[in-house]
Amino acid sequence: IGAGYILLMGTSGVFIAVSVAALQLGGPALLASLIVASSLFQFLISSRLSLLRRIITPTVAGTVIMLIAVTVMPIGFDLLFLAPEGAPAAAAPLTALTTMAITIFIVLRATGALRLWGSVIGAVAGCLVAASFGIYNMDIVGEALWSDSMAAMQALADRYPPTDEAAANALLAQGAKRRAALGHYSGAMFHYGKAWYWGVDRLYHLENRLIELGARASSDGLLSARPMIETGPYRDDGSLTLEIYPSVRSPYTAVGFDKAVELARTTGVKLVARPVLPMVMRGVPATRAKGVYIFSDAAREARAQGQPDWGRVYDPIGEPVRRCYSLYPWAAAQDRGVELLSAFMRAAFREGVNTNNDAGLRHVVETAGLSWAEARGIVDNDDWQDEIEANRLAMYDFGLWGVPSFRLLDPGGETLLRVWGQDRLWLVAREIQRALSSTVEV
Repeated sequence: IGAGYILLMGTSGVFIAVSVAALQLGGPALLASLIVASSLFQFLISSRLSLLRRIITPTVAGTVIMLIAVTVMPIGFDLLFLAPEGAPAAAAPLTALTTMAITIFIVLRATGALRLWGSVIGAVAGCLVAASFGIYNMDIVGEALWSDSMAAMQALADRYPPTDEAAANALLAQGAKRRAALGHYSGAMFHYGKAWYWGVDRLYHLENRLIELGARASSDGLLSARPMIETGPYRDDGSLTLEIYPSVRSPYTAVGFDKAVELARTTGVKLVARPVLPMVMRGVPATRAKGVYIFSDAAREARAQGQPDWGRVYDPIGEPVRRCYSLYPWAAAQDRGVELLSAFMRAAFREGVNTNNDAGLRHVVETAGLSWAEARGIVDNDDWQDEIEANRLAMYDFGLWGVPSFRLLDPGGETLLRVWGQDRLWLVAREIQRALSSTVEV
C-alpha cells in the first residue's frame, strides 16, 4: 500500500512548526516538555477515537495528511533556486529533480528491502549532482576558519543557521565517547584498522599501510608524502637564529633533535637550545592513552626517518631530567650543551640506558665529550632552574607550549616563524631558504 514504507507511528507533520519554535525558544528541554504534554492529549483522544469515527473518516484523514505536504511545498519550491553565488542557474533544480526522479523510480519499480532505501538513495544521488555543480561544498567552512574571517563565518551562519547548543554538545559527547572506546584522547585523528593517525602529518603512514594491503590504484608516488627537509641552495653566516625548545624526556624531541641540529649547522644559522621541563613535570596531566599513543607514534616516526634503533626506552622522567639539566649550563659554557642533550636522549630512547644512576649519567656525559670527573662535582645543583623556567615562559609568550617547539628569528630578533613539532622541520627549512633568498635578492 502506498510507498511501501514501514511506519512506526502516524504522521505528525503538524508538529513541525511548533517543534522548531520550541527548539529556538527553549531548546531540547522545552521540546521534550511539549512532547510529554501533547502525548497525554493524544492518549485521551485515542481512547475515545471510536466516537469520532463518523467525523474523521479515511477520506478526511487522508486529505489532512496531503494538506500537510502541500503546506510544505512552497518552502521546497523556494529552495529550488537557493544556491551559492556563482553557481549555474540549473544547479539547484537539477539536483532536486535528480533526487525526486530516482526516489520515485525506486519506490514505484523496486521491491523488497531496496524499496525502503529509495529516499536515501535519492538523497545520495542528489548530493552527487550538487557536488558536480560545486554547490555541495564543505570547503567554504574550512576556508572561512583558516582565513580567520569573522565576516565569512557570520555569512555562513546567516545562510545555514547553526544547531542549538544542546544538540551540538550531544553530538560532541557522542563523538568523544566513541573515540574513548577506541582508545584515544584527542581530536583531529584518523582511525583505521586499530591504528591512529594524527592529522594530515601522519597520512603518509596510513597511505603506506593501504599500499601494503594492495589498495593502491596506480603506480604514482604517495598522495600525502611527507615534505622533504630542503637545506639549499642558500647558506647563512649566522645572521638568522633558530631557537629549539626541547625536553629530554619527550619522545618527539628525541626523534627530531639531531635533525634540527643538522639543519642549523648545514644552513649556517645560529642554533640556540632552550630546554624546558617535560609537561608532566610542569603539572600538565597525561592519561595512559596519551602516553601510549605518543610513544608508539614517535617510534613509527623514527623508523620512517631511518632510526631503526629507536625504541629501546628507559623513561627518564623525574630525577634524571633534573640531573641532566643541572649539568646543562656547565656543558653549554664549553659549547657542548647541544651534545649533552643529544647524548642524554640517545641513551634514554635508543640505547635503553638507565640515566637515574651515576653509571648511566656518566655514559651520557662522556658520550657528549665532557669530563665525568668534573661533572660529578657539579651535578644535582639548583642553579639551572631559573634558566629552564625562563625558557618555558618565553615559549608560552610566543604562543606555543608543546615540545619540541621552534622559533626562527631574523637578524633584528624579530620572529619569522614559530612552529611546534619535529614533523615541522621541513617548514623551518623552507622558511630559512625563503629568508636567505630575500636577502640575496636585495
